[in-house]
Amino acid sequence: MRRSLPLLALAIILGAGNPAAPTAQELDFPDEFMTDMTVIREGRDLFQRQCGHCHGSRAYPGKAPRLRPDRYEPDFVFWVIQGGYGTMPSMGEMFDDEEAKKIVAWVKSNIFSH
Repeated sequence: MRRSLPLLALAIILGAGNPAAPTAQELDFPDEFMTDMTVIREGRDLFQRQCGHCHGSRAYPGKAPRLRPDRYEPDFVFWVIQGGYGTMPSMGEMFDDEEAKKIVAWVKSNIFSH
């Protein structure tokens, strides 16, 4: 029970009461999706268009912390994109869930270099 409290709090903060918000079971990141080069390229394009000005290689130092994808689980990256984190605003209005998942595939890919 104690371990589930932080997840419950995160779900509440990120809008789990919203019927459109995906549940943890719906957030599936199979290897086929995460390694699909078409998905990764689309995620890269979405990232560069909207996220790169704060998280891009030319944004450091300054605007946002350097991303360390090896430290993040895919579902954490998804929820940060859709719900925001710290001073980062939510991108939930900018990206639908499928687009956010593609950005996750890009950020977690072996070719992400930021």
